[in-house]
Amino acid sequence: MFSRFPHAARTVRLRMNAALSDAEDVFNRITDSENQWWPFGFLRPDPDERFSTRRAALLAVLQGLPIGMLLILFDGAARHAAGHDRLPVFLLTVCAAVFATNRFTLAYFWNRRAERLSRHRTRLERFMGE
Repeated sequence: MFSRFPHAARTVRLRMNAALSDAEDVFNRITDSENQWWPFGFLRPDPDERFSTRRAALLAVLQGLPIGMLLILFDGAARHAAGHDRLPVFLLTVCAAVFATNRFTLAYFWNRRAERLSRHRTRLERFMGE
């Protein structure tokens, strides 16, 4: 459809990039706060460092287990889902959901910024070296 309307494709692309940039600004403003990382501040990378899948998985386990246990304590449906022999599966599912959320929001937007800062640093180093 867009091949017949190249202007429309360009407009859509520009709007998508603007929306992603706005979302990145919001997420990075939130995640730059020290309070948001408590007690997992040791997992917070530098702004120009990539947020790896491994780091997202570790954060998901550290966040997911307490979240899962709180769900079991306060939510009857979660308590039923985590019944007798299903507790490990329930907690694994919560951790997987937290991982997916972290990986496709926090890590995605963090990595967009890290790549941009890395490109900027490379250009600056090249400029200063000349």
